Amino acid sequence: MTETNVILEYIEDTYSDIPLYPGNTFEKAKIRELVKMAELYLELPARWSHSEVFFGQTVNELTKKETKRALCKGIEGMARYAQFSPYLAGEQLSAADIVFLYSVDLASVVADKSFGLDLLDMAPGAKQLMTLLNQREDVIKIAEDRKIGNINFKKYMASLT
Repeated sequence: MTETNVILEYIEDTYSDIPLYPGNTFEKAKIRELVKMAELYLELPARWSHSEVFFGQTVNELTKKETKRALCKGIEGMARYAQFSPYLAGEQLSAADIVFLYSVDLASVVADKSFGLDLLDMAPGAKQLMTLLNQREDVIKIAEDRKIGNINFKKYMASLT
């Protein structure tokens, strides 16, 4: 499996004792809405400038301008629709928080390095949520694994040149 939504729904179906889409039908739809917003309005526009921010390639000015516009609108949308109390959809961790965590971290790097913007400052409660999420044992473990993966990826890339 490679698609985030599919993986999250698989986890939801397999481990129903820890729901990622808690609540009634409407509440579940709101979580799916927040997931989609994070994917489309934060992660996707950030990708337009990944080649410059992470790989040193040049991105044209029109792409950069559109990236900035889209990221600002995206985080403003999240600020309007998310609860941040303490999680995006309320008191319980959900799939929306997981997607937000890993979408906004890369989007934040792009916004900072490309435009000097702190995306998390643009959504009241977002910094507190990121702090809360990053203190989770599972998130800490993933961060450790990610560091090792990045080292191995850089070695692999170096071997290609």
